[in-house]
Amino acid sequence: MKTIKTFYASFAFLFLGLFPISAMGQSMPHTFTANTAATASEVNANFEYLLERFDVIRETTVNCGNSGTGSGINSAIQNGYNSIVINGICKENINLDGIEGNTPRLLKLRGANNNASQDKIIDNSNYTKHVLAFNYSDMLVTIDNLTISGGDRAITAWSNINLKIYNSKVEGYKKRGIQLGAGSVLDGKNLTIDGSYSGATSDEVGLRLWGSSVAYVENLTITNNQEYGLTTWNSHIEVDGNVTLTGNGRAINVGGAATFSSDANITISGSTDKAISVNQGFLNIWGGTTSITSTTGVILNSWMSNIHIENLTATGDGSSGHIFNIDNSVFSLKNLSLSNAGEHGIWIGNSTGEFDNLTSSNNNGHGLRAYLSRIQIKNSVISGNDDGIRLNGASDLVLKSSTISNNSDVAIQFEEGSLVHIYDSTISGVSGKQAILGDNKVLLMIAEDSGSTVISTTNTAAIYLRNSSGEIGDGVEVSSTGTNAVGIQLDSGSSIKIEDGATVNGSTNGGSIVGSMRSTIEIATGSTVSSPIWCGSDGRTMVIAPGFTDNSSSLTVGNTCIKVSR
Repeated sequence: MKTIKTFYASFAFLFLGLFPISAMGQSMPHTFTANTAATASEVNANFEYLLERFDVIRETTVNCGNSGTGSGINSAIQNGYNSIVINGICKENINLDGIEGNTPRLLKLRGANNNASQDKIIDNSNYTKHVLAFNYSDMLVTIDNLTISGGDRAITAWSNINLKIYNSKVEGYKKRGIQLGAGSVLDGKNLTIDGSYSGATSDEVGLRLWGSSVAYVENLTITNNQEYGLTTWNSHIEVDGNVTLTGNGRAINVGGAATFSSDANITISGSTDKAISVNQGFLNIWGGTTSITSTTGVILNSWMSNIHIENLTATGDGSSGHIFNIDNSVFSLKNLSLSNAGEHGIWIGNSTGEFDNLTSSNNNGHGLRAYLSRIQIKNSVISGNDDGIRLNGASDLVLKSSTISNNSDVAIQFEEGSLVHIYDSTISGVSGKQAILGDNKVLLMIAEDSGSTVISTTNTAAIYLRNSSGEIGDGVEVSSTGTNAVGIQLDSGSSIKIEDGATVNGSTNGGSIVGSMRSTIEIATGSTVSSPIWCGSDGRTMVIAPGFTDNSSSLTVGNTCIKVSR
């Protein structure tokens, strides 16, 4: 069994390892030396001293007045207090560095009036220092109902610092509102970061995470930062509740293997350099809603990233940029409404992903433009744009249960070896424009699964293929009405196969199907081709259909066609 002195020495050693004497502000009441007797009262006095300081809250109130000239927080910390109630406006900079050995394990800073507008800590360095700086030592710092104002940076945490910031405001900083680095952690709630300082630098940022840091914030407002509202680099941030990002150069910036995750209701407005940018990062907007307005140029940019977004509405400025720019990325996007882009609603390059319930409308460019990409679209509407969808560079599109209509040019145009599969959808061209235009070794497959598929236009060909191939499946209806209407037009060695149960309609003058320059038209028994089939004057287009040899065919076929019976 330990003697009382041995036990006390062990206890004191443990305590001193956690709280240096310099942090206590004074020495213990009694000092013992080897082989010296200690009375019970002396030991008890020392125990009482330790118990006041060991793993307990020592609280004091600092009254700074309202003139912005008061102080006393640093003095309270040096005197061993770890819970400091701040009454009024304290003008001082607090720097706690574990390397210097002056840091408590716990520090609580709280406003006396439970109102951040009344109780503040403001910069005393003329914007050359940080108002609150915490470095090393695994310290836990809580900030509640306070305003932290000014400084080169308002709050910084470096190397495993744990911050809790509730019901508080950060404002008036020169470069950074809050910065976390080197594995630091932020737990925030009801936090406002306002960059409205006239002397701020051009790289001003509201909230910055880097170096494997982590943040969770519920109810966050970040406004008026010249570069970024929120940026994370090789770190993770998760937001919840209501998030408002207004008047920042860029609202959200995610880069270098960082992750942004949200279940929040996010409102972004007034961004001058993209609302959201993801560069080699992860963007996961799982729940809640996201609304983006009044942003100049591209609204969302993704490069070499993985993005998942649900329930987003974005309105462009009508004069510049795409709504979404997705490049070399993987994506899953659901419940999107995108409109009024200066260019395309969505531009996709060398990417793979899917859309579910997309509305892309009233954009000055295409509703969706893709290059060298693999895309699935379902339950979607693309209307009121230039082209509806345009693909090139050997892209692959699967379109299901969707409507492409009322675009000013072609509904779907695809080129350069691209592949389009259409199921259970309505594709409509405006007068004089094709519903589907394929050129240069493309493949078109149209079918029905559990719904109906209708391809239609007026006063031109509903489907036009050049040097390409297509197949019209069972139940699909292709039609064109009006002057010189053509159901399907083939050119330059194209081919089309009309399956059993398919219907192709055109006008008597235009023709149901027209082919030229070595094209091939193959018509299955049980299909409906209701008007003439015409071939070019070169006499090298082939029509393959049942009944030609026994004259039982009901088809009207032009004299320049080469007839081959099945």
